Amino acid sequence: MPANSARRVALTSAARSAAREIPPPHRPGDPALRERCRVDFELFCFEYFPNRFKIKASQDQLDLIHKCQEVTRSGIGGLHAVALPRGSGKTVICETACLWGVLYGHRRCIILVAATSDLAVDVSMASIKSELEHNELIERDFSDAVSAIIQLGGISRRAEGQTYEGGVRTNLLWTQDTIRLPSSAAGGGTIIHCTGMGGAIRGYKAPAANGDQIRPDLVLIDDPQTPESARSQTQIASRRETITGSILGLAGPDIPIACLMPCTIICKGDLADEFLDRKIHPEWRGTKSKMLLTVPKRVDLWDRYAAIRREDLMNEAGNGRQDAYYIEHQVEMDEGASVSWDGRKYPHDVSAIQHAMNFKIDRGEATFQAEYQNDPIDLTDTGSAPQLTVQSVGKKLNHQLRGEVPVENTMLTASIDVHGEVLYWMVTAWTDDFSGDVVLYGAHPDPGRQYFTLREATKTLETEHPGGSWEAALYAGLDAVCAMLLDTDWRRTDGTIARVEQVLIDASYGKSSPTIYEFAYRSRFSGGRVLPYFGKEIKPGQKTIEDWKKKPGDKAGTGWRIPKPEKRQTRHCLGDANYWKSFVADRILAPPGSAGSLSFYGASSADHRLLSDHLVAEKRTRIHAGGRTSDLWTAIPHRDNHFLDCLAYTACAASIRGAKLDLTKARPAQVDDAGDTDEQGAEPAKPTPPPPPPARPPSPAPYMPPSRGGWLSGYGGR
Repeated sequence: MPANSARRVALTSAARSAAREIPPPHRPGDPALRERCRVDFELFCFEYFPNRFKIKASQDQLDLIHKCQEVTRSGIGGLHAVALPRGSGKTVICETACLWGVLYGHRRCIILVAATSDLAVDVSMASIKSELEHNELIERDFSDAVSAIIQLGGISRRAEGQTYEGGVRTNLLWTQDTIRLPSSAAGGGTIIHCTGMGGAIRGYKAPAANGDQIRPDLVLIDDPQTPESARSQTQIASRRETITGSILGLAGPDIPIACLMPCTIICKGDLADEFLDRKIHPEWRGTKSKMLLTVPKRVDLWDRYAAIRREDLMNEAGNGRQDAYYIEHQVEMDEGASVSWDGRKYPHDVSAIQHAMNFKIDRGEATFQAEYQNDPIDLTDTGSAPQLTVQSVGKKLNHQLRGEVPVENTMLTASIDVHGEVLYWMVTAWTDDFSGDVVLYGAHPDPGRQYFTLREATKTLETEHPGGSWEAALYAGLDAVCAMLLDTDWRRTDGTIARVEQVLIDASYGKSSPTIYEFAYRSRFSGGRVLPYFGKEIKPGQKTIEDWKKKPGDKAGTGWRIPKPEKRQTRHCLGDANYWKSFVADRILAPPGSAGSLSFYGASSADHRLLSDHLVAEKRTRIHAGGRTSDLWTAIPHRDNHFLDCLAYTACAASIRGAKLDLTKARPAQVDDAGDTDEQGAEPAKPTPPPPPPARPPSPAPYMPPSRGGWLSGYGGR
């Protein structure tokens, strides 16, 4: 080779070598702190990552940090499943534990497993790389580990030929899913690998700087499931096999694997719930923590707060009203409540308790119990919850005349379901043992036709009572309906007279409650005959109304409570919506003639097509939670259910007036869908035929109470 060419080659080679050579790392800026953090992971977190650990940690977070220290530094195996509420910083702690483990060389190869590969690479690995590249505190004290990384300038391929100290290879590996620290680091050659639950985990070996293969000695599973996989038995089984087979077999036959799985339960029986259960997986030492350690005692105040919050959120009105209400009643509202993390709240929240209760209100009971309490509601149907069908009404006709009260019924109750355009109402006659007969039902204003829907209403409260505000029209409508319900002499089959004793008016609709309170207090129907009613959705697993603390002056019964008035001058009724819907459904499905059986006037099911459609507009699921079995009712979209609500209200009103169901005489509800069979496959017994029409004097025309301006026309069976 010519001398000039050889010289050029040598110069080029020297230039390339110089380009690959990086400056030597500097000494630690605070060697004492670095050394203290070697044995103290908690100190490492808060000293080197102040932007990640801004808020004083909860005890649950500290417990997770200490478990991370145990499994990372001990050098022995151990399996831990730790459930924290959603948003507790599990991922941040796991990522920081990876950095602590490799920077100090506590572990040779750490695998961080996320629920999906995208989360592993695009979130966790990207976050870890960012700390190594840009964290000034890490660069100050761990230059031996990160100077080579900083010199890459974000170009990963530069790592292949990178050298230091006159040509010594750094052996840095910087790929999409794997980091191997340079040989200059205290934990030289230690490795972090990020992957998803569906990634290539089985048999994974990391590449060592000398060409050997390193088996993982620590696995951190950062939440092993997605919302979709949590509800799929197939995916649960697949991920279970990944953990018990692929992950726990990574360390090889002669080295015990250490594995920590921070997680959050999404639903009952999901993968996290299974591994936290020490009866199923005792080897995992599962522990759970909650966002809300103990619940507030004053449920009534929080219900009012929730109503204000939902209304303001709907109207985009900000937090002013709800915060003012909470501040005014904070002592009473916080009574009995405690949270696991006092620092967890938004800047505009007054307290961590308010923050937690906002989550409970906004997320819903099922989500809150699972993802923030790690105590999921069991949404498994624990038996055949009998469903109402259109045929249910047709099989329970009593052949009474429309508007006529059976002679054996001792009380009449009524209800009004309030909506923006229409008031739905119903009258039901009851016996003392809770047998019942629907006497009449309808709507105001009169729609003028037998079958109608709320969205098709052309006659509204404001067209029927014009000239004022909607509140004024509502007041006038309530007065008209209550005049019909309470002033009418309802005739029994023996000719005697019955009067409606109790009317419950739904006060939950929008902005209606002040007007309804005003009507109950100031109208001529005041004095307790008319009560505002609030249906409370007591979900499975929640404390029942009967379990609420009773205060002096409260009236209470099964499924209802009438609190002593506080600020208002009239009482109101709180009713368990799920309980009373199940109650009337079971009464409809009970065999005719049995105690607690409910029937309907008339002799033709066609007359009750509107009512039947309302009664089947919701479905119930039977759920076991909190040591009891109860029903959860769910509305079917785009279906009117207002007469179902009315019927439930009339039953609650009867209970207030003293009706009691003798469970020793009542027969259970029966499934009555055509073609159903029992568990052995036998054909169901034929339903008991309805009783014959009662004997009565001949009547020239169907009996109806005196008309009040057309209120009886067009409803349920003319």
